[in-house]
Amino acid sequence: MSPTKRIFLLYTFLFVLALCMSNAKPDSIALIDTGGQSDLISLTAETAGMTVGWEFSPTADIRVTELGYFDLTQDGLNTQHKVGIWDINQQLMVSGTVARGVAGSLAGEYRYVSVSSTLLLAGQTFIIGATVPVSMSEPGFAPDFYPNNTVQINPIDIAFDPHVSLIAANRYVQSNTIDMFELDFPDAYKQSKPLFEYESTFDYIDFGSGQQVGTLDYYFLAPNFRFVLEPDPALEYTPEPTALILLVVGATSVLVRSRGQHKNSQLSFRQRGEWLSSPDRRMPQ
Repeated sequence: MSPTKRIFLLYTFLFVLALCMSNAKPDSIALIDTGGQSDLISLTAETAGMTVGWEFSPTADIRVTELGYFDLTQDGLNTQHKVGIWDINQQLMVSGTVARGVAGSLAGEYRYVSVSSTLLLAGQTFIIGATVPVSMSEPGFAPDFYPNNTVQINPIDIAFDPHVSLIAANRYVQSNTIDMFELDFPDAYKQSKPLFEYESTFDYIDFGSGQQVGTLDYYFLAPNFRFVLEPDPALEYTPEPTALILLVVGATSVLVRSRGQHKNSQLSFRQRGEWLSSPDRRMPQ
C-alpha cells in the first residue's frame, strides 16, 4: 500500500474516532433537585399501595436510558419499585424495576435501572410513575420514603433539567389498585388541602386539629429518569478545535515519518544499484 493511501486511511480513522468520542456524552438526569428540607420524607397512607409520579413534557427529542427511584439515605432500598413512563393516551412507553438493596446504580438521591432506549418527542406530554407498595403502618414492611408534599420539600428549590418541563407533580392512581406491586397509570391529580399547625411536623394527624397555617401541596417525586438528547440529523458535525489540532499533529507526524522511511528505502535501493554497477564491483574477466 502506498504512503498516500496509508495516510488517507489514517485520517479517516482518526476523524471517525474523534466523532465517536465527541458524541459519547454522559446521560442527563431529569429531576436534579427534589427541594428536600427535612430528614423525614413522608409516605402517607393515602398513597401507599398506589402508583405515584409527575407529568412532564420534553423541550427537545430525548431518549430515556434509565429509570430510577428515590433512595433517601443512599444506602439501598427496602423493597423493589417498578417505574414506568406513559404517554397522554395511557400507553406505557417504557418500564423497569429498581431492585431492593443497592443493586441499582446510584446517581444523586436516586437508584436507577437500565432500560431499552426509548424516544420521547419534544412538546408531547408524558407521565412517569413508580409503585409505592407499603406505608409506615404496614406490619412486616419497612417503607422507602420519598419527597411527598410541602411539609418536607421546598417547591422553590425543585430543579429539572432544561430539556424537561414539569407540568404537574401530583399524579397518582385515584382508584384502588388490585396489586400494590404492579404499575397502574396515574389517572388523577392529588388536590391540595388545608395545612394545620401540627401537620407542619406530622402530616398524618387528622385534618382540622390546631390552627390552619397554609396549604398542603403534593409533589410525588418518587420516580426519576436519565436520558440523552436525540441527535439532530440536520446539524452538521463540527469537531472541536482541540480535536482538530490533535488530528493534524498526529497525522502529520505519521506522514513525515512514513515519507522519511520511503525516501530512505529509495535511497538505499539506488545506492545498492550504484554499488553493483561500479567498475570496482564487476566480475573479473
